[in-house]
Amino acid sequence: MNLEDFCFLVSKKAASNAKKENYSLDILTIITVANIVMQVIKFLYKIYGTTESTSSALNKMGPITRFALWRSVRKNLKGKKEREYLLDSLKDSFNKTNKKDIFMLVNEQIGEKND
Repeated sequence: MNLEDFCFLVSKKAASNAKKENYSLDILTIITVANIVMQVIKFLYKIYGTTESTSSALNKMGPITRFALWRSVRKNLKGKKEREYLLDSLKDSFNKTNKKDIFMLVNEQIGEKND
């Protein structure tokens, strides 16, 4: 799974959650999701040091990962409801995505940095 596919998955989940309250997502929100995911991956990579540990942390959603997500979402989004929808969707998407896909996502982001 690459970043584009993951962002599409998160945006679909957020849109379905927000549909109840007539909230919609636009292309800028999807770009913001990509930015948030990249920030969180880079932040966790600095903490854990390996792509395997980073992908495992994203899959388990421990306190450090939840804090990194919350911090990044809060930094990039201003609306309270928008932050709530996106944060829940990101957590749910990382939990439901298998380890191999998360590892590929992390490796895609970190691998570009090391080349």
